[in-house]
Amino acid sequence: ATIYITLQGNRVGKGLCTACQYQRKMFDLFGLDEAEYKYGFTKPIGIARSVSAIVSTIASSILIRMLMKSNDRATTTYHRLMLGLSTSDILLSLSLMSFNAITPSEMNYLVWNARG
Repeated sequence: ATIYITLQGNRVGKGLCTACQYQRKMFDLFGLDEAEYKYGFTKPIGIARSVSAIVSTIASSILIRMLMKSNDRATTTYHRLMLGLSTSDILLSLSLMSFNAITPSEMNYLVWNARG
């Protein structure tokens, strides 16, 4: 992929984008090709991230349920903070538990399970 990269608004020249250059350096450093990188690094990381997101969603849901069943509910500052943090954790975890399926399919060379 050849594109123009810019550095503080000035055209540097025609070449690989910064992310592609970094990826090439990593491939050269470890002596990997793209298939080894994709299935050797991103697959376990993607699975671990998705599984931990599922566990986090369940734990936050249980915490919210416990807060709502308590006598104080969301009247104390502590309970309000825990409710807000748990809600934001659920929203973040929902976006991470897709097992990379929402990643654009053009990124299939870099990310495992990219289907988008």
